[in-house]
Amino acid sequence: MISKHLCATLALALTASCGSKSAAPLEPQSTDPVDRAVHMAELYTSKGDILTASRYLEAALVMGGDEATILPLLAAAQIRSGRLHASLGTIARLSAISPERPALNNLHETVTRMIGGGETSREVSP
Repeated sequence: MISKHLCATLALALTASCGSKSAAPLEPQSTDPVDRAVHMAELYTSKGDILTASRYLEAALVMGGDEATILPLLAAAQIRSGRLHASLGTIARLSAISPERPALNNLHETVTRMIGGGETSREVSP
C-alpha cells in the first residue's frame, strides 16, 4: 500500500508544477455542466471522497472542460487514491499539452518507479 504521506507529497508536487488553483466560487445560477462538475469534485475532495471527485473530473473532461485546468486535479486525485497506473496516463496527457513543465516528467518517472518498485496500487475502476 502506498503511504498517505507519499501520495500527498506527489499530489502537492503536481499542483505546484501546474500552478493549479481552486476554481472561482460557483454562482448559484450557473448552468455550465463543466463548472458544476469541477465544483462537485472540489466538494468531494474536501470531504475526502477522492474516488467520487475523480469521477466528476473525468466527466468534466468528457464534457469538453479545459484539460490544462482539469488534468492536474485529476492526476492529483488519482495519486491520492492510489490509482497510480491511471495517474500515469493522466500525467502523460498533461505533459503532451504542457511540454514547458519539465516537473511533470519527473513526476511521471517517480510514479513509474513506485509502481515498478513493488508499491501496490489500489486501482479502483471509477
